[in-house]
This record gives sequence, C-alpha cells and structure tokens, in this order.
Amino acid sequence: MAYEVQTYTVSNGWHNCWSVEDKRGIPVPLLFRTYTEALEELCEFLAEQHEAYTNGAMVDVYNPHDYRIMEI
Repeated sequence: MAYEVQTYTVSNGWHNCWSVEDKRGIPVPLLFRTYTEALEELCEFLAEQHEAYTNGAMVDVYNPHDYRIMEI
C-alpha cells in the first residue's frame, strides 16, 4: 500500500505530478508509505507556496482544493 499526492489538471484530470529522481537520474512518481506522510508533505508544500506569495515571489497562491491524497 502506498499513497500519492495528486494535482487536478485541466488536461489530465487528477494526476500525480510529484516526482523524485532515481539512482540513474530518471524522474519517478513520489510515493508515501502512509497517508500522514503524504499529508505532511502536502501541507509543507502549500505553506511554502503561501509564504512565497506573501513575500511577492508568486502572483497567485495555489488552491488547496486542487490537491488530494489517494491510496494506490
């Protein structure tokens, strides 16, 4: 059992857009062992985006409703 953070995209609907590089440098989907780990990562990501927006580094803030955590 694993979990992924999915992002809603207009062209593909819900999709795991998050990735890490494997040992060969090839992007692979980022997966989490638990729902809690995925939630913590998503919350950290959204907090960083909000901070960037507050500091003027982004024009708009990401909508939290465009993200969900799914068991795969």
